[in-house]
Amino acid sequence: MLNEYEKKVIKLLISNIFSSNEIEEIIKNSKFVGLEDNAGSGYFITIHHANFPKDYLVCSIPTIIGEFDDVNCGFVIFLENNELTLECHSWGEKDLPQDFRKKDIQLREF
Repeated sequence: MLNEYEKKVIKLLISNIFSSNEIEEIIKNSKFVGLEDNAGSGYFITIHHANFPKDYLVCSIPTIIGEFDDVNCGFVIFLENNELTLECHSWGEKDLPQDFRKKDIQLREF
């Protein structure tokens, strides 16, 4: 379902909404909804958990950049209807490779 860097991004981006214990429980017990690949420009992964808010909320602070070789990406979380959608989008001149989620992505926080 979620790989380690995605879990870390989620923890960072929703840490002002949920406690550390709540985040751990959410990540452990969320239901996978789907993965949408946008051919090089990024992807969306969606999970469901009853503790996610019903109202629309965007989480993009702190700014997190993922790096692998010379490819960069950014992240945004959308919460709505008890679902969390993590958007990973290319950030730079290079598209994300098809197997990007399998790479050892290094994260930088700003």
